[in-house]
Amino acid sequence: MLLVLGARAVMRTRHLLSDVGLAAGRGAAATLRAWAALTLAPIAIAGLYLLIVKHSPTLREIALRWARSDLSAVGAGAAVWVILLAVVAAPLCEELIFRGMIFRGLRKGYGRWLSILAGAFLFAVVHPPISFVPVFALGIFAALAFEYSDAVWSGMLVHASYNAAVLLMQPILQ
Repeated sequence: MLLVLGARAVMRTRHLLSDVGLAAGRGAAATLRAWAALTLAPIAIAGLYLLIVKHSPTLREIALRWARSDLSAVGAGAAVWVILLAVVAAPLCEELIFRGMIFRGLRKGYGRWLSILAGAFLFAVVHPPISFVPVFALGIFAALAFEYSDAVWSGMLVHASYNAAVLLMQPILQ
């Protein structure tokens, strides 16, 4: 991601920040409205999915193998790093790539819904297979937030809220 941004800066791209969705878009109020309107649905989908996984022995076993963010299994220092990576770094980097670059690029050549679904699919594919369904939903809602606000910040907020909620819901699997 940094290489792409660096290359674009070297090429003197005139509107680098707006090209990747980092400009203000429709403003801070639109960003916060998009976050408020679109953050609960993917969290609810993840919670429901975790309950389904918990009650399916096969899915539960697979999920527990993939679970790397069980904060009860790590020390306090490592837990802080897991939280920072999941709630700050991942949303920042992944939203710049998947909404700011990929979705925005798709949106220029394809319709809204095809771009949203294709971007969400690509987003889900790079995550652990057991989490495909809720991450696909997250990708859809983050893209909708981006569409509404015209700023990647709203997708970052949706993503960060989702990741924080999923970390808090991890005990459901126990």
